[in-house]
Amino acid sequence: MYQFSELKYVISNIRLIKADGSEIPYNVNDLDKGATVIDQAKAATLNYVLSNIPVGEYKQIKFGLGVKQEINTLDQLRFPVFYATAGANDTKMHWEWGTGYRFTKLEGFYGVDHKELSIHTGSTVNGTNGDESTYKQGVDAYRDITLNLPSIVTVGKSIPQINIRADFDKLLSGKTNTITLGAN
Repeated sequence: MYQFSELKYVISNIRLIKADGSEIPYNVNDLDKGATVIDQAKAATLNYVLSNIPVGEYKQIKFGLGVKQEINTLDQLRFPVFYATAGANDTKMHWEWGTGYRFTKLEGFYGVDHKELSIHTGSTVNGTNGDESTYKQGVDAYRDITLNLPSIVTVGKSIPQINIRADFDKLLSGKTNTITLGAN
């Protein structure tokens, strides 16, 4: 038993897969145009609109949970809009101790006695503390997610809407990878 008080995650590297299997990238290397921070407490962040999608039939959507390793930096010059969104006081999707973005942020309580729950994921950096010239990517926590659409979606004169439900219950109690919550 658990209750989330904060649930946020970064979506980037969006690609649409046509019925013939070809992949249509959506601003995959531009965090300002092709990434967003989803905050389950803010209705405005739950609707993400993809614009200028080529006419065609689509069978899948792919996206990244997090930010690809090669652009996972706090680069406010290249990506000022995303940098401001991810670093906003109410979002706080930057690591305070190093470079890069948090990919997921789950906080709340679990168990009958409401023990504190705090899970933050993101890529790590290795190197000598204080010597940025030695910093390099450590663990790459970015993950691609591929979702089959329930039926072929046609983009043409009409603009289809795709609803995606994030099931964080599976993150905490999935069949293949179970996280056991305990006190230490």
